[in-house]
Amino acid sequence: MNEKFSSTWILLFCGLVVLLCGSFQLPLLDRDEPRFSRATVEMAEKGNWVIPYFNGEYRFDKPPLTYWWMGVHHWIFGVNEFSSRLHSILATLLVGLWMIYRGKIWVGDQAARIGGLMWILNLQVWQHGRLALADMPMVLGVCLAMDGLWHCIFGDGKQRKAARFWLWGALAFGFLAKGPIVLALPLLVWLALVISKKSRFREIKHFQPITGLIVFLLLIGLWGIPALVMTNGEFGREGLGKHVIERGVSSFNDRSYSPFFYLITFFLSIFPWCLRLITLGKPLLGFRKTNAGFFLFGWFVSPFLIFSFYSTQLPHYILPGFPAFFLLLAKGLSEIRLKQNKLMPWVEIFFSIALLLAIGFGKDFIDPNFPETLIPFLGFVLLSFLWIPWFFLRNFKIFTAVSIICLGVASFFAARTIRAEHLTLRIANVLEGQTKMNEFRYSSFAEPSLVFYLGGPWRFVNEGAQDPNFQNSMQIVRKKPQEETGWQKVQGFNPGRGKRETVWVRLP
Repeated sequence: MNEKFSSTWILLFCGLVVLLCGSFQLPLLDRDEPRFSRATVEMAEKGNWVIPYFNGEYRFDKPPLTYWWMGVHHWIFGVNEFSSRLHSILATLLVGLWMIYRGKIWVGDQAARIGGLMWILNLQVWQHGRLALADMPMVLGVCLAMDGLWHCIFGDGKQRKAARFWLWGALAFGFLAKGPIVLALPLLVWLALVISKKSRFREIKHFQPITGLIVFLLLIGLWGIPALVMTNGEFGREGLGKHVIERGVSSFNDRSYSPFFYLITFFLSIFPWCLRLITLGKPLLGFRKTNAGFFLFGWFVSPFLIFSFYSTQLPHYILPGFPAFFLLLAKGLSEIRLKQNKLMPWVEIFFSIALLLAIGFGKDFIDPNFPETLIPFLGFVLLSFLWIPWFFLRNFKIFTAVSIICLGVASFFAARTIRAEHLTLRIANVLEGQTKMNEFRYSSFAEPSLVFYLGGPWRFVNEGAQDPNFQNSMQIVRKKPQEETGWQKVQGFNPGRGKRETVWVRLP
C-alpha cells in the first residue's frame, strides 16, 4: 500500500513538472487550440452549452464534453491559455493514476506503477497532454471502457454486474469527448478475442447489449437530441459526415497519405523509450499469449489498424493505444530491470553528442523561417528526455529527478520563446486598445488565434477583396499593400504553419 501511495505522489510530481512548466506561458498553438478555447468563450457568452460556436458560426467538429470541462476552468480561473488547457492536464494525470491502480489486473503492481510513469514521460504526451484539445479526455474514456470490457469478459458475476454500467458509461463519456472512435476500439478488441477463441461470441450476454445500448443512447441523447433539433439535424450531418467520414476517405487540408505513416511517427512519439524498445520487448514474447497480454496487444494495435487506412493522418491519432503499450513495455521492464546493472549508455551518449551539435549548429541547417532562438530549448527538452530511461533502469532516482526538472525548465523557456515570437500576439500588441472600438474586422491572415486573442467576429477574406466597410475597418493582409500610409508591418512566428510570416495591419 505504501509503495502504491509513493508511486502516486511520484507520478503527480512528474506529471506536474512535465505538463505545468510552460503551460502558463505557451500561447495557443496550431488552429484547433484557439478554436476550442474561443468556442467555449462564445458558448458562455451566448448562454448556450448545447451548440458550440466559433467566430459567430456553428462549430460541429467535436461533441461538447471538452467545451463543458474547459468552461468550468474558464469560470474558475478566467479565460487564458492555462485554464483552456487544464482539462487536458487533469485527464492526462487521471490516465496515469488509472494505470497505477487498475493496470495491475493485467501486468501486476510493479509494472503498473512503472507504466504510469512511462505514460507521463514521453514526447507525445509531453506535447499533447497540455493542449486545449479533446484527445486526452477521449483517451481517459477509452481506458475506463477497456477496464469495463475486461471485467465483462473475464470478471466474476459480481464484477460483471458493475462492469456493464462502467463500460457503457465510459463509452458515453468518450463519445461526448471526441466521437465514435471510442466505440471502435473496444469492439475490435472483443472481436479479436472471439476470433482467437479467448472469448466466445455467446458471452456477449455479459455485456447486456440492449440495456447497455439504451443507457449509452440515453446519456448521449440528453445532449444529442437537443443539438439535432436546434440545428435541424445539421450537427449530425456535419459532425459525423464531414469531420469523421469525409476525413477518412479524403485527406484533410491536402495532407499526403502513407500506409506507413504511423510506423514512422510512432517511434518519435514514444521517445525516449524507443531507444530501449528491443531490450524491453524481449520478455513480452511469452506474455502476449496470455489473456491479459493478448488484450493489451489488441488494444495497442487497434488504433494502428483503424487510422492506417484513414486518409487524414496525424501522429496523435494513435494516442488511445498508448496506455496499453506502456503497460506492456513496463511489464518487460519490470522483468529485466534488475539485470541491467551493467548496461552502458552508448545510445544515449551518441544521441547526446548529436543533439549538442544540433543545438550549436542547427541554425545553419534549418529553414530560415523557423525561429532559431527556439532551437536550444527544444534541443535541451530532447536531451533531458534522452537520459530518463537509462537513469531509470539503473535506479538512479536523483539523476532521474534532475532530468525531469531539467525537462521542466527547458519547457518553460521554450514556451516563453514561442510567446515572444508569436505573430498573433505581436498583432495584438499593435492593436491594443483598438479591438473593442470597431465592429468591422477583415483579414486574409485567416488564423483562428486572431479570434481568441483579439475577439470577434472576424471576416476572413481572400487577398485583395473589396468591401464598402474596408475604409472604416480593422484589416490584416499578407501581401504588402500598394498604399504606403496607414499600415504597420508585423513579423513573427505562426505556429499554425510552423514558420515565420509577415503581415500588414491597418487601423481604421
